[in-house]
Amino acid sequence: ETYDLVIVGGGISGLSAAYFHRARRPNDKILILDNHDDFGGHAKRNEFDVDGRRLRRDPVD
Repeated sequence: ETYDLVIVGGGISGLSAAYFHRARRPNDKILILDNHDDFGGHAKRNEFDVDGRRLRRDPVD
């Protein structure tokens, strides 16, 4: 198969790259590769450090 754009990484940067490329070239065929079964990268993680404190967000089922 042939693609116009191949993006390695389905985190926020990869998804943004695909989004903005699609906005400029809507007919291009884009492939996003990631080694996880869901997209989002670190933006989907459940723990965040804020002012030296670790905050945990419990996932919603």
